[in-house]
Amino acid sequence: MMTNTLIVNADQAVKAYRSCMMEHLCADMDYLHPTEFAGDLKQLAQDLLAFDSGVNSLATFRNHFRNGSTMMFLDDKSFDQLETWHNEGAEFRIALFKEDGSPVGIVEQKDITW
Repeated sequence: MMTNTLIVNADQAVKAYRSCMMEHLCADMDYLHPTEFAGDLKQLAQDLLAFDSGVNSLATFRNHFRNGSTMMFLDDKSFDQLETWHNEGAEFRIALFKEDGSPVGIVEQKDITW
């Protein structure tokens, strides 16, 4: 059986994630204690740095995909494709590449949740 592969630009995925997280953080800002909000901002900053860290980049992506952030990384068309493969019971994975074409790595189906 062939494994379907979704090719994803890692840099664009990180920008999409950042945008979603900032929207979420701003929406919750008035409901959080300032130190809790600061902690959330700090975590976002650490995640953004880790996505571009080279050695830990793939592990960071896998962790976020595993923890249900898949929709935050993908555009609608890409997410719909994953959902179609999932609903069809097909095997799939995500191949992440930087904008310069260098590979980040593969996120296997077992590590993709939403």
